[in-house]
Formats: sequence, structure tokens, C-alpha cells
Amino acid sequence: MSGEIFGVDGLIILAVLVSILVGLAIPIWAIADAGSKPSAAFDAAGTSKGMWIALIAVFWVLTGIIGLILAIVYLTAVRPRVVVALQAQPAGQYGISNSGAPFSGYQNPPASSQPPGWYFDPSTQKSRWWDGTSWGPTAPN
Repeated sequence: MSGEIFGVDGLIILAVLVSILVGLAIPIWAIADAGSKPSAAFDAAGTSKGMWIALIAVFWVLTGIIGLILAIVYLTAVRPRVVVALQAQPAGQYGISNSGAPFSGYQNPPASSQPPGWYFDPSTQKSRWWDGTSWGPTAPN
């Protein structure tokens, strides 16, 4: 057969190999990404870090495709909410600065330096409204 490099059988094998690699890479990426985010950011986003890691890992090992689907759901629907919750917190809130650099301690918003917004309140362990001088109600769940 002139002009063919793989043939039909070779293309099928190549497609299967690519599918296997994608099926391995996406769940590993999702688990590594979830593991790198602080649990409090997941809480602020209304979900659970441990739940997502466990669901993806268990269903990936047991079924493959369901774990892959869960990883895609995490990466496309849950991860963006976690990232927004992480970026909405004051610098140093989760042990990292807003730039991503390590931070050594918690910073409670002082009365005059933080603009009004939703922030993590350590006394309630939930996001609360900060009006620039005092805490307001907790965030709805």
C-alpha cells in the first residue's frame, strides 16, 4: 500500500493510545489541581475538596469513564468557582498571597485598609460581608 504510514489498524491503535493517555492525564490533572487548592477555598465555593478528590480517584480506578467525566466536571464547573473564591479573599487568607506566593500568617481586614466585600471570617469559618469597618451577615450557602 503506497502512501500509507499506519494503515487502518495502525490508526485504530493510535486512536486507542491517545484516548488512554487523555483518560489518564485529565483525572490526574484534576486531582493534582484540587489537591493544590486550600480546603477553605472549596468551602467558600460551596463544595468539598476531599469529596472531589475522592470521587474522581475512586470512580477513575473503578470505572475509568465516570472518573474521567467527574474530572471534566471538576475542571470546567467546580474549579472556576474555587479560583474565584480564592481570589476574592484578602491577601494571605489561605496561606498564600493573591499573587500565589507563600504567606506566613492570617490577615484580618483592618478597619481602614480593606474595601467592602466578601471575606473569610475566622470567627465563623464562613465568608461574611466586610463593610470597611465591621463584619456583616454571612454569605448564603
